[in-house]
Amino acid sequence: MGTSTTLSIMHWPKKSSGAVRWMKRPDARAIIKDLLARALLFRPPSLKACGRACGRSAVLAVRLSVFALMLLGGTLGYLSFRPISLTPYLDRLEKYLLVDGYRLRMDELTLGFDGALVLKGKGISIEGPEGAPVLSAFSLQVELSNHQLAVGRVAPKHVLLDGAALAATATSQTLSIAGFTIPIHTDKPDDTVQTGVIEWLNDKAGQFPLYRTLKTVELKNTLLRVELPEKGESWRFVDTDIRLTKYFRYGEQLNITTVINMGDYQLPAMLTAEHPTDADTADIRLRFDRSDAEIIRNHLPPVLQDRISGQARVLFSATLRTRNQIGNPKLELTFGPGTLDAHELYTKPLTFKKLELRGRYDEESDSLELDDFTFIDPNDSRISVKGTVKQLQTDNPQLDLLGSGDFTYVEEFLDYLPDAEIPVTRAWLKHAMNGKIATLSNIKFYFKGRVKDFPFDPTNPDSGYKVSMDFDNLDLAFMDDMPPARRMTGKVELSGSQIKATADSAILSMQNVSAISATIDRLFITKDPDLYVNLAAEGEIEDVLRMIFLQVDRGGFAKVTGRQSGTGSLKLPLKDHIQFSDAQFDYSADLVGAASTLPYIQLPYETPQAFIHVTDKKLDFSGPGQIFGRDVSLNWHENMQHFGDSTVVETKGVLPAADPNIWLKDIGVTLGGDVPFSMTLRRLEEEKLFEFDLKAPLDTAEVSSTLNWHKPAGDKAALEARGRISDNGQELWFDMLSFRADGAEVLGSAILPRDMANATIQLNPFKVGRTDMFVDYNEGNLSLMGTGLDVSALQQAGEASSKTITLPPGKLDVNLRNLYLPNMTLEKVEGKLTRDKKGWLSGQLAATLPEGKPARITLTPLDNGLRRLQMSALDAGYMLRALDLYDNVRGGTLNADFTITRQYGLMGFEGEGPFTIDQGHLMNAPIIARILALLWPGQLLSPQKGIAFDKIDMHLTLLEHGLQFKHAVMNGPSLGLRFDGKIDLKSNTLDAKGSIIPVEGLNKMVGSIPLVGKLLTGSQDALVAADFTVKGKTEDPQVFVNPLSVVTPGLVKDIFGAIFSSGNDDKVENKE
Repeated sequence: MGTSTTLSIMHWPKKSSGAVRWMKRPDARAIIKDLLARALLFRPPSLKACGRACGRSAVLAVRLSVFALMLLGGTLGYLSFRPISLTPYLDRLEKYLLVDGYRLRMDELTLGFDGALVLKGKGISIEGPEGAPVLSAFSLQVELSNHQLAVGRVAPKHVLLDGAALAATATSQTLSIAGFTIPIHTDKPDDTVQTGVIEWLNDKAGQFPLYRTLKTVELKNTLLRVELPEKGESWRFVDTDIRLTKYFRYGEQLNITTVINMGDYQLPAMLTAEHPTDADTADIRLRFDRSDAEIIRNHLPPVLQDRISGQARVLFSATLRTRNQIGNPKLELTFGPGTLDAHELYTKPLTFKKLELRGRYDEESDSLELDDFTFIDPNDSRISVKGTVKQLQTDNPQLDLLGSGDFTYVEEFLDYLPDAEIPVTRAWLKHAMNGKIATLSNIKFYFKGRVKDFPFDPTNPDSGYKVSMDFDNLDLAFMDDMPPARRMTGKVELSGSQIKATADSAILSMQNVSAISATIDRLFITKDPDLYVNLAAEGEIEDVLRMIFLQVDRGGFAKVTGRQSGTGSLKLPLKDHIQFSDAQFDYSADLVGAASTLPYIQLPYETPQAFIHVTDKKLDFSGPGQIFGRDVSLNWHENMQHFGDSTVVETKGVLPAADPNIWLKDIGVTLGGDVPFSMTLRRLEEEKLFEFDLKAPLDTAEVSSTLNWHKPAGDKAALEARGRISDNGQELWFDMLSFRADGAEVLGSAILPRDMANATIQLNPFKVGRTDMFVDYNEGNLSLMGTGLDVSALQQAGEASSKTITLPPGKLDVNLRNLYLPNMTLEKVEGKLTRDKKGWLSGQLAATLPEGKPARITLTPLDNGLRRLQMSALDAGYMLRALDLYDNVRGGTLNADFTITRQYGLMGFEGEGPFTIDQGHLMNAPIIARILALLWPGQLLSPQKGIAFDKIDMHLTLLEHGLQFKHAVMNGPSLGLRFDGKIDLKSNTLDAKGSIIPVEGLNKMVGSIPLVGKLLTGSQDALVAADFTVKGKTEDPQVFVNPLSVVTPGLVKDIFGAIFSSGNDDKVENKE
């Protein structure tokens, strides 16, 4: 309304009324000023007196009213343009500027109008009751209330004080300002507070007429100095604006903005207070903006002093109660960016982007109730806490806090693990985890206990802490030299001196891992805590072994196939780089379908199901399986500290009756029936050698030997062997070999390298049946000495054994009293032979045949690299039978001279050369008998006397699978024979042809007659001869005879030979 008035005055028309024209007179200003001064100094009469005056003359009253209104309007219009100085009247106004002993003084005073009358003073000062100045200001502006003026009262409506300067003193008990002392409520028994601010506003403020009409009081650009004698500090409040506003039927509102200078720092602050009309409380809000944390550090609880740096904003809110009590205090503290020093837990201050605190502080109990404490780091990771902090003003507050966290990645959370307390654990976790990929969620925690007692006493129910969270897609490498456990999803919990993590699944190398539990123990107790891991795994066996034996010699374990399923535990001392050798572990697993080559003994092993238990100290394996297709029970024990140094392998099994026993057949032994056996391998650390102990009871087995010995099932027998395996696994050392049975005893020792040429074997005694000798084999040199060697069954068994047995280069030394052959015995068999890589090289063997007849075999090398074999015997038939060449010769003298072109097996050779037998008999010669029977059906050979011959002479070729003979001639008193052919021992067939001249005496007699004999016998001096052919199986060959040669053999051959040579002569097949 004042604005419209001002505008109407400013826009007066050019034709003014008489009052306006009068106001433009030169002396009008002086007259108005005088009138206003009188009005201000005039005390109005009572209302009753005014009524009597008006009653005397109504006309005069109307005229005066019109004139007064016109005068007032003109005066206000004038004042809006040109305020009137009242400075000359200050002395006369002095009594109105004294209130309760406080005197207002000013250098200048003017009166103006701006919708309302406004008094403006300059050079303001206020003096206290004792005359000392308590406040000074540049200016004072008082807007008078139009409403009060209308009823004849001069009362202020708005007061503005600009550029004020005052001082105050604050203690814990009182606040002294501008000469006023305001008690501060303490709730102590000696509390002397009589009247609080709220009581004054509700009850006593109304007693001041000036305060009742006030709407606003403002102090602008105020300077306030506050002395804090108890703390020895002085604060300066600059650029302070204070505004007190009264709202009709609502209450009062106080707004203060200021900048607090504290030393070299400035602290912007704002205070807001609201007091509803007649209310018993007032709401207070105090805020500090954009301040350095060090400004307020001395006013923070000791636990936070010297720890926070950075810009800060503080918002304090509370309720002011009667007698100046503070209720429901709330604190909102915001820092950022800055650092938080927690040197008890961290080596470096924590950097934050923002730190917010909202809570209520109870001074009486010295406790802070946190509604929210939020820590936001530069990565926007967030930690939020709520709860209670008691004894805040001490250096060891009591915490009771709940909180949550918001971290995207594990790496962000690991940065908040206290590296001052657990540096090794924190460093290991950051090194072992894929922290930049794995994520976290649902982070919750609580802390309960005194700060300096962290990590608190877990046995005390009033103390403790716990941090829990969920993780996903986590990779964790427990050791540097092991693959990490990948893709883990689970939960982790920190409590007391432990960190516990659990996960339902993971992938470890190629293992499917489940039920994972990992615990780091002795946190905060030692700088080197331990890690414990429990898990279950399922996957390929080889993969687990590769991890277990990553840096441990597997002792020759070849790749193991099959699958495993097991559970295990792991203990690791945490440090910067953990190796497998640092680990203590325990793992047990069931193996299914496992197959491998066993170390050291190098035997293939298969098992359908087995069990393995392996720790950092030992390995135990047990289960049924198969070795070379044979069922066995295997127990394997290892020292994992020094793998292979103290190995124990226990094997039990049964060789079934259907087992082929190939390796036994190679040495001429055959087993029949089930044979149980047990073998133990043991390796001693100090010797680094394997000891083995083999036992095989043969009671239930049938045992046969090519040395012409047999043990039936049921008779007692036992095989035992004890020895060692060299540290490199290349040699077997038999310290004891023992075989005992009825009719057999073998004792000895042996060293068997992989290269049997360097083997050493000693058997003494070697008794098997009639064989009784001493066997000494040393790196290719074999010595056989004793009373007898029975090879009769060995010859009958065929060539298979002799072909597979080979000897390296060396010497053979034989000294046997008897060499038992099928149905015969050679006596005094002595000799020496040498071998090279091609076979037997040189030497001789001698033996005594029945009736003391000698026999000899001599071997000499030739210049062309071949060998020469010479044989002689005074009993050719006995010798041929001994060599298993021919059984039907009796007596005679044998001489043979072969050139050996090839050797094979132990005694086999190929060669050719002359072969002769003198003065012997052919006994039981069925093929010759059949030929003679075709010639003279009535003449048969005498089975008692056989066929006597003077000489058998041929060129004989010995082959691996047969014989070839050329130009073979046999003559004697009964017949003459000439033939060529071959015998195939592999197919057992015979193919030969020749001529036979029976009754040799008759032919000689006819041939002796002159002319007749010549005509009849021809050039061959034979009267009767026959050509024959023999083909087919050696047991029953087909015999063919040419009948034409029977009639006139010599004559027909000489005369008709050309005619018969055409091949058209008829051949007659005669069969017996």
